[in-house]
Amino acid sequence: MIKKKNDFLKSLDQIKIILGNGFDLHCKLKTSYNDFFNYKKILIQNIINWTENVPSNYLKDYLIENPNNLEISLQIPKEMYNSSIWYIFFTLCKNDSQENNWSDIEKEMQDSFSLNIYNSGKTFWENVFVLISQNIDEIIKARKNIDIFAVFMINKYPEICKIIHLKQKKELFYQLLLKELESFEKDFAHYIENIIKISTIYYNNVNITLNALSSNKLKIISIESFNFTNLDSYLYNNYFDQKSHIFYNINGTTDNPIFGIDSEKIKTIDAAYIFTKTSRRLIQNMIKNDINEVESFKNIIIYGHSLDKQDFNYFFPIFDYLKLDDASSNTHIIFAYSDYESKSKEEIERIQMKNISYILEEYEEYIYPKRKQKRLLDSLSTEGRIILLKI
Repeated sequence: MIKKKNDFLKSLDQIKIILGNGFDLHCKLKTSYNDFFNYKKILIQNIINWTENVPSNYLKDYLIENPNNLEISLQIPKEMYNSSIWYIFFTLCKNDSQENNWSDIEKEMQDSFSLNIYNSGKTFWENVFVLISQNIDEIIKARKNIDIFAVFMINKYPEICKIIHLKQKKELFYQLLLKELESFEKDFAHYIENIIKISTIYYNNVNITLNALSSNKLKIISIESFNFTNLDSYLYNNYFDQKSHIFYNINGTTDNPIFGIDSEKIKTIDAAYIFTKTSRRLIQNMIKNDINEVESFKNIIIYGHSLDKQDFNYFFPIFDYLKLDDASSNTHIIFAYSDYESKSKEEIERIQMKNISYILEEYEEYIYPKRKQKRLLDSLSTEGRIILLKI
């Protein structure tokens, strides 16, 4: 059983704090998936109305009857023209019957670039590319929701889509998709900047929550955040007592935000590799200010993160550094959490345990792929190196 010790933090030093979206939400900043899409509700409703009215197999039938002709008659509404194709994608992926998280959305992104759909031997976006490129032999395998995305791209980028058709360039199509994703990211960044400006309690809540995570600021080596909120200047001026601490936005700030997928199933030679977080961080030159910082922490506190697979490429190297599989290593992981209104205490703890078990089982599979009995979680809890902490 994982032990819970609220006073355990007092004995820890050299701490790295890792923050997920749950941190900003706990600080009363409305940055959830549902918050943002509610803000965009007019656009979302326009998308729903338009997609429902696209005739089944419209583009497939049209292109078969009119080969080499992209002058389609079905137009997208003006109010959708300047929006990103990813709004359509995320809207159609959204499950209205459950709470949607950004991790769920990134999983849908991951699947769209890696899973074979409709037994076509191709991924979702490869099937959209087939329609735009007019590979007639493959078009018969398309479906209505594939049509929707191809129609949108042909309307928005008619000249480039003609080049894609003539040269059969999947790489060019994926570059357009990335451009569309960057547009979506900028929209979300502007939304965050606006809600921070009107919030009167966010920064105060930041202080309160960080103090709850660690009672001694001097023991914090660094804070790393998956959020786009840039707390760098604020923390240096209002929280830390000295300038030696490091704050780092893992996926960029509102100046350069990134959504992306894990690189596990995407080869570097694949055209879809440009959507991996690894590639996007490298291209945007997201390098920490102090390269020696990675050698100085002994303990990590993870708060507000769902521990989903899309971020294993971040967590696994940290677990390697902590030598989780070495019983002699005096390192610890604290999984911190808070209550929130929509779920009971028991349900929150159950979700936490499920997520912790999953990431540690996957990590053990990663370092010992041939090991049949998975005992890492048992060992860590027995050694007192893993703690579940409510703040």
